[in-house]
Amino acid sequence: MKGRLWWDWVKRVRGVEIAQVLRAWKGAGVKGVVWDHAAFHKAKVVGEVGLRRIYQPPYSPESCGAGI
Repeated sequence: MKGRLWWDWVKRVRGVEIAQVLRAWKGAGVKGVVWDHAAFHKAKVVGEVGLRRIYQPPYSPESCGAGI
């Protein structure tokens, strides 16, 4: 898999603000996003942008070698 890391700052982290960023990214050719399960990532307005959303698995200390 190939990709590019995109980053943007928003004043407030809510679905409406995230959707605005995603619309701009979509216009620049972004096809999807990979992120965690934060509530604002799952907001209806974010889904309406139409980008593919790929969610990371829930955090697990066992999967990252914690305690070794």
